[in-house]
Amino acid sequence: MRILFFGNKLVEKDAFIHTLVEKLKKELPEVDFEEADGSELPAEEELNILDVAEGIKEVSLLNDLEKLSTGKIFSMHDFDLAQNLKLMKKFGIVKKVKIIAVPAGIDEKKAIDGIKEFISSLS
Repeated sequence: MRILFFGNKLVEKDAFIHTLVEKLKKELPEVDFEEADGSELPAEEELNILDVAEGIKEVSLLNDLEKLSTGKIFSMHDFDLAQNLKLMKKFGIVKKVKIIAVPAGIDEKKAIDGIKEFISSLS
């Protein structure tokens, strides 16, 4: 199974996902964790994504893109992962998206346990 993950190592809240993925790679060698760019997603029917999210309290599985919040776009700099996924779905490029959302600021062990639980449900 392949899981795409996002995050800028230079931004503290984004760098957290890299820390988690390094540990998960050791615990789940059968899973292919691949760093991705939100503006250059692969054209696949199904995508599994791991990302940090705001506004949630525990690790969650999101599969309804309409529930993802998006802001107003004033320039391409404002175009984010949620908008890209919604656009890809609208054009039939992607049919199914599952996002394992990790709350910003969650305890590392709690995050890893929650992620592992959702990964086992994806297989």
